[in-house]
This record gives sequence, structure tokens and C-alpha cells, in this order.
Amino acid sequence: MILNIDTKKNSSIKEFLIVISQFIIIVLHLIKVDLLNQKLINGEFLIINYISNFLIILALIFIILSAKDLGKSLSPMPRPKENCKLIRSGIYRILRHPMYYSLLVISFSLFAKSFTIYNLILSILLTFTISIKIKIEEEYLIRKFNSYSLYKKIVKI
Repeated sequence: MILNIDTKKNSSIKEFLIVISQFIIIVLHLIKVDLLNQKLINGEFLIINYISNFLIILALIFIILSAKDLGKSLSPMPRPKENCKLIRSGIYRILRHPMYYSLLVISFSLFAKSFTIYNLILSILLTFTISIKIKIEEEYLIRKFNSYSLYKKIVKI
């Protein structure tokens, strides 16, 4: 019993740290830091800037649709809420984790707009963090919902 409580507490701490890391990385994208602001590619690429802006807007729309589809099941934590439902409609018919993928699209779009080492490092760190979060979340979803494994086979991304 004590081992089970300690394991659950350690899992909660790990999950909290993953979520905090995710939010810190996202906020750091919005803060300009001189230390690693060297450009990997010099010059202005107007078409890349336009494409990046378009992708950021599209990703924000996906985040809004995801939040709408999740409704009361929405949580920043990888552990599903007690009374949540498995959402397989709306944007979730196409993508299993549209919010996470949208955050990555925004992150890499911000890198493409700046081509700085700083934004590249943040994008890589966010990819790593979200990958861990998805793995944890999917383990919970498989245990909580019998149909999640089938959903995962149907919706590959």
C-alpha cells in the first residue's frame, strides 16, 4: 500500500513537471533572449514568413477546435479527469493529439520566422517534452478506455 501511494505521488510529480516544462518552453518562445539569438540563416524570406504566419493561425484554430471538442474533459495534465469521456469526434477524428501537434507547429513556425538557435532549441525541447507527455497520456487512456487501442489504430497521428 505504501509503495502504491509513493509510486502514484512520484507519477503526479513527474506529470506536473512535464506540464510546467511545457508551459515554460512556450512562454520562452515569447521572450527575446540575446544569448542565443544568433541567426542560423541570414536574410529575410517573405514567403517563409507568410507560410509561418498561416501555420500559426491554422494551429491556433486547431487548438480552439480541440478545446471545444474536449469540453469538460479538457485538462493540461496527461492524466485524464475522473469523469472524462474519450473524444473521437470533431478534430479528434483526424488527429489524436491536435493541441500538442498544434503547439509544435507554432513552435517550429516561430523558429522558421526567426531562424535563431534559441527558437530551434526551444522547438526541440518542446518536441521532447510533448513526446513524453503523449506517451504518459496514452498509457492512461489505454487503461481507462477499452476502445482507445482501436482508436489509436484508426487515427494514426
